[in-house]
Amino acid sequence: MYKPARFSTDNADYCLNYGDHFTITDIEDIEQYDAIVVETGFRDYDDWDLKYLKDKKQHIATMEENLKLDNPVPIFYVDIPSTKSIIEKGKVGYYLGAVFEALLLFLPVLPIIPFSLSMNSGNNEIYDEITSKLSLSAFYTPLGGFRSSASAHKIEEFIVPELTKRNGRKPNIFIDFGSSHCDMKQYLQHKRIRNLVNKFHEKTKIGSILNDYDYLDKVCELRPKDLSFEPCANDKVISREDDVSSFDGWEKIVYDIF
Repeated sequence: MYKPARFSTDNADYCLNYGDHFTITDIEDIEQYDAIVVETGFRDYDDWDLKYLKDKKQHIATMEENLKLDNPVPIFYVDIPSTKSIIEKGKVGYYLGAVFEALLLFLPVLPIIPFSLSMNSGNNEIYDEITSKLSLSAFYTPLGGFRSSASAHKIEEFIVPELTKRNGRKPNIFIDFGSSHCDMKQYLQHKRIRNLVNKFHEKTKIGSILNDYDYLDKVCELRPKDLSFEPCANDKVISREDDVSSFDGWEKIVYDIF
């Protein structure tokens, strides 16, 4: 069984799962967390409701356990989805993106090494730390480094302050991304590095044919409607609606955070 990375920043405690999209995430004591952050990848936020999450193999157990709780944990999306032109091509677009990413990885050769090593993350803490740091060499890749750094930025700069205000304490956050995003640990812990990587991508637009840059400032939250508090960042809410899935009593909120 793979072990997630547990670590802290000055602002939050984290449990980063080295997930596999084809394997069910085994999560224990979900009630200890203040939020769950999941990888949404290829598709935009509109496609991700509770029913869709519950049908994704990686998230089945997480969603089932969460929905059993008397006070379910809010779920956040922070990923940078693909452009509409890629999404509209369906699987063809997905594979085109993967080919483009592979070419970028192979050009300098070095990032292929940590990318391959990351597939075995979760077995040894020292191995995981080395792999996580080596994976920073893929900072320039649109589907890898950029999504990791942008997601980490949204978590530390928006979700953490929001949860801190709601709960009046340092939050504990569970992150369920694929193992190739093991570099997220470094981006969460080192603000300066993630800022440099985000600025690199914003200026070069190297991933503009793959990444939808409209999502750089967006965060989505799925939460029970009967929570006893409103979002503290009410001024940043750009849409709010009932979750259109078959789960009553939940709502989807999209924030424009910066």
